[in-house]
Amino acid sequence: MNEYNLIIISDLHLSEGRSRETKRYSRNEDFFFDESFCRFLEYLDKESLRYQKKWNLIIAGDMIDFLQVTSLPGPGEADFDISDREKKFGLGTEAPKTAWKLKRIMDGHWRFFQGLANFLNKGNRVIIILGNHDIEFVYELVQETFKKELPKYLTDPPEGKNLGVNLRFLPWFYYEDNLIFVEHGHQYDPLNSFDFFLCPFRIFDGQTTIDLPSGSFFVRYFFNRIERLDPFADNIKPMTKYICWALRHRPLGLIFKGVLGNFIKLLFEALKKRKPLSQQEKEEPNQKQNNLLKLEAQKFGLSEDKLHSIRKLWVASSISNDSFLKVIWRFLSSEKSSPYLSKAREIQDILGVKFIVFGHTHDPDLRGLPSDKERTGEYINSGTWTIISSEEERLLREEKEFAYIEVLKQPKQKMELLKWKDELGKGERLNLFEV
Repeated sequence: MNEYNLIIISDLHLSEGRSRETKRYSRNEDFFFDESFCRFLEYLDKESLRYQKKWNLIIAGDMIDFLQVTSLPGPGEADFDISDREKKFGLGTEAPKTAWKLKRIMDGHWRFFQGLANFLNKGNRVIIILGNHDIEFVYELVQETFKKELPKYLTDPPEGKNLGVNLRFLPWFYYEDNLIFVEHGHQYDPLNSFDFFLCPFRIFDGQTTIDLPSGSFFVRYFFNRIERLDPFADNIKPMTKYICWALRHRPLGLIFKGVLGNFIKLLFEALKKRKPLSQQEKEEPNQKQNNLLKLEAQKFGLSEDKLHSIRKLWVASSISNDSFLKVIWRFLSSEKSSPYLSKAREIQDILGVKFIVFGHTHDPDLRGLPSDKERTGEYINSGTWTIISSEEERLLREEKEFAYIEVLKQPKQKMELLKWKDELGKGERLNLFEV
């Protein structure tokens, strides 16, 4: 990988997209920039000629939002059963159902995947890191479905090469020695962390499903229904800000009738099922996770001890470790200070790399990492490409959208936090404000 310059983006949240028949977007869609993204990739490929290096595009989690797909297969479209709950809230997280959802997403964002396929076909590489909204990429079937479907979107040239050669999925992080460590970052957020992130499975009613965190539960059973009225409600943080706005601008009964009460009931049922595991019950998933951690250490030439040290920084999943009231409190409140800078500093001390990159927060950031070990580094957050919907913060937030990180390796290493300016056809420095 060292011969490639790096581009890092995250949190695109592609969902069902736009129907080819009706030309209209799904109410749950957050990504409307397929054409802009294609132009961004075309620009990068032209820049690779200038730098005489191809790009390694790292998508640091939540490229896809499987949780917000609520459409169902038509007659004869699928060979799996659909439960009554799935008819109401969308398909579950089993591998065949997720593969169907993935095809639906790709079809609704055909221009996005044309651009991605063409970018790969020109010799660039793409690495997809798993986030909390696309954790289903942990299934081999879902990864293989993506690799099989992507060449169908290729247009430049249509025959193309084997795109899978330049495409990788990484379950946790990307790393280059002495340079960079990239992960999504949800494992430091109790609402969105998994107790066994590398093997996040549970068996319910004889089916292997993803053991989703409480944040995913909120999306599936609350936000997806609210967004029928307010399509960007889930982009307002904290949720209390949206609720206060809704109380002023929406009739209370219209918004919460049949939504809030049903959501609380479902959450209460889920928490009863997700009681904390006993030490004995934890042994098998712990062993599986340790085995997978060992493979990741070997893949990147890292010591297992260092990865275990980073693993110890993860926080427990709220849904299986907190009380009902505490989960609700976490949902409605916001932390007074972000944990990400301190987590980045600890990881930098463990690995000694120059750059620590997270996504997840949707808030681009760039800060120095002074260390007591006579090393300096930088923490960067790759932000988001989704729309920020809080009207009073609109001007400030527009400056932070379409963020990406560029790391050039020669003749001198250089890192910049940029934003894509589609109207200019190039990137420019992203302006951050004092907090």
